[in-house]
Amino acid sequence: MSRISPAQFREQFSEVLDPADEVVVVYSGIWTFGHQFGLPIRDVPRMLIEQMLEAVGPDRTLVLPSYTYAYAGKRSYSPQESLPETGVLPQAYWREFPVTRTESALNSFLAIGPRAHLLAPIRGRTLWGEGSLKAAFQSMHARMVTLGIAWRESLGFLHRIEEAGNVPYRYHKTFHGQWVERGEASPWSETMYVRSLDLLPVFAWERVDQLLRSRDRVRKASGSVFIESADAADIVAAGLEIIADDPYALMVNVDEVRAWVREGKAAEIEALRAREPAALEYHDQMAQRA
Repeated sequence: MSRISPAQFREQFSEVLDPADEVVVVYSGIWTFGHQFGLPIRDVPRMLIEQMLEAVGPDRTLVLPSYTYAYAGKRSYSPQESLPETGVLPQAYWREFPVTRTESALNSFLAIGPRAHLLAPIRGRTLWGEGSLKAAFQSMHARMVTLGIAWRESLGFLHRIEEAGNVPYRYHKTFHGQWVERGEASPWSETMYVRSLDLLPVFAWERVDQLLRSRDRVRKASGSVFIESADAADIVAAGLEIIADDPYALMVNVDEVRAWVREGKAAEIEALRAREPAALEYHDQMAQRA
């Protein structure tokens, strides 16, 4: 395979941006193409970030996910010390660049640009629901970019569709713990729209991808590196259209998931209530309003 230069990568990355973009969110898997630059592998993440920042320019904000699902088990998180679990590119962004980290122990993002400090404090009552940062990405038409790997394998933003569509195979669980800021600990909680503990849903996210492509709503870069993008609002609208008549339409193992909803969901929720009643605070509030 022929080599590509940093400048060529920057040009390819620029192809998936729109002049109207203000926020660019990049999900990545650089193991699929990092070898193509002919650089020491340790130097590739910083080079890619520098090229993306140059392509984005000073008037737009570059955002990378820095999720830390370890909080769900450890129940302790520090924005300065909790390592992003989203790969080497976000880890390099966090360690080597003057990023702003958004306020979430489970689903934080790292940002540089004029909107970074505006994004940082955005917190909804749940991680993917109304008022959340992912809902903000939708409303501001953020440019969602997948770099190196297909949408279905990379784009955690797709879960916004599930909560916006109130799918029945998830329920709200609140994770109580502590937020440690420069050595000072304070109580913290976040609510996620979780799946079953025992049954792993198999998603058909490619259906969202296919619908967007059929409407010419996906931008694709030329060249050997896989880079594609779409408007966050278009992604959510396409997903909601798919599940409008069938909330299981983005599932592959539909029969298993339906059976769990019918026969196992209530039991799982009650078992959680018995061992950790505070985890169902938001769930119960929503049930009372229904």
